[in-house]
Amino acid sequence: MRPKQIHKSKHSTIDHHTKDGICQISLTEAIADEATLKNELLLLAAHTQKNAITKVLVHNNELRQPISSEFQQWARNSIELPLLNAGVDKIAIVHPQQEHVFALINNNDTKRKRYFSSVEDATAWLKE
Repeated sequence: MRPKQIHKSKHSTIDHHTKDGICQISLTEAIADEATLKNELLLLAAHTQKNAITKVLVHNNELRQPISSEFQQWARNSIELPLLNAGVDKIAIVHPQQEHVFALINNNDTKRKRYFSSVEDATAWLKE
């Protein structure tokens, strides 16, 4: 079964895999600033909360935009915690390929949030 495409722009694609209950955002290299990244993540959060989704996959593989510590704090407070409080059971995050981006990301795994190097591994964990 093909996922239902929720959003597509030059910055991201958001797909709802209804069979597996996974909402996936794939961020692109076209994101050139943190404001654009915030907007794309807010779209994901809105769809996730509106549709009572319990599994989220954030695919950063193409992301080139460096992530500041301030942005990470914003993402935790404005995306991660509200999603977890709204009933999301698991958040899987695929690392960016660019080492300079990855090095700046706080990648501490928790019981409900994990970091992966591939979409396949992230999806397998979400399906557990």
